[in-house]
Amino acid sequence: MATEAQIKAKAGGTRGARHSRDDARLRFLRHGYFKKLEELSRDELVHSAAKLVVAENGNIATLIAHLAEMSARKTALELGYKSLYDYCICALHLSEGAVPARIHVANVSRRFPQLLVALDRQRR
Repeated sequence: MATEAQIKAKAGGTRGARHSRDDARLRFLRHGYFKKLEELSRDELVHSAAKLVVAENGNIATLIAHLAEMSARKTALELGYKSLYDYCICALHLSEGAVPARIHVANVSRRFPQLLVALDRQRR
């Protein structure tokens, strides 16, 4: 005898309310993001993208400064991680490829803080 879940599965109803809400949310986000962008002129779109790059560079410089301070304080170890690298991967969900370079720049930036200024100003 089939269970209620099996019956729903055959009828296509296994996705449940959560999946339906997720699908609706994704459709809204896709539509909402692109709707705003579709309304921009070419020049506005290009200018907006350039502003985002400047903001991203500033955010990366700030993140690297945070990593430098966390490294100096051994914060990751205090939080129970084996290393700052592990903290960046597990807690911050940064990519394994990006972390070593960011930690290296963070450590070097303690001696040469102008690196952060240069990174912040990159492509302005």
